[in-house]
Amino acid sequence: LRAPQRRHPQVRSISLNPDYAPGYLGRARIEFGNDPSGPLPDDYARAIQLDPTLVEAYLDMAAYYAPRRTWAAIDDLFQGAIDRGVNPPIFYLRLAEAQLNRGEYEAALDNAIEGSVSDPTILEGYILVGRAYIALEAYSDAVYPLLTYTAYQQTDPAGWSTLGTAQHGTGDLETSLASLNRALETDGRYAPAFQARGML
Repeated sequence: LRAPQRRHPQVRSISLNPDYAPGYLGRARIEFGNDPSGPLPDDYARAIQLDPTLVEAYLDMAAYYAPRRTWAAIDDLFQGAIDRGVNPPIFYLRLAEAQLNRGEYEAALDNAIEGSVSDPTILEGYILVGRAYIALEAYSDAVYPLLTYTAYQQTDPAGWSTLGTAQHGTGDLETSLASLNRALETDGRYAPAFQARGML
């Protein structure tokens, strides 16, 4: 006789309680893990519908959309959550990143600052604030948050390259070159640093 086939705990939790949001989140993760190139599993939306405060479901959806560069979907996702009062600091930062990529620089700066001020321990906030200031050509304002970011993320070429771009904008060419060189020391194939150094 064959042993009875066991159902995955997430599927079992849904059968026991169809309104259990984490069960749908877990099942969505399984489905996505089995087919990463497939469509976004419907269970993510179902999880959020049942529990609008389930932060992980939003972040998983954003992680699905970002590589596909569907920034409008990320914008709608997090703006809708914030409008409903679900507003952890990381939501403002994810929204800011989407808005930066959509060219909505003023809104991106506002949300990056909001997220960064609400939780200064999220280092990503500093580089997003810096990127937004650079996009608005406020280079001097960009330097300090980027210095903070690179102080703690010394192996991230994006941080050094972005800092170098801001320093170039302020006219501090020698320091800019040093930052761009640091980016390339960290990753010798990091194209944005080559581009920024070429412009310098």
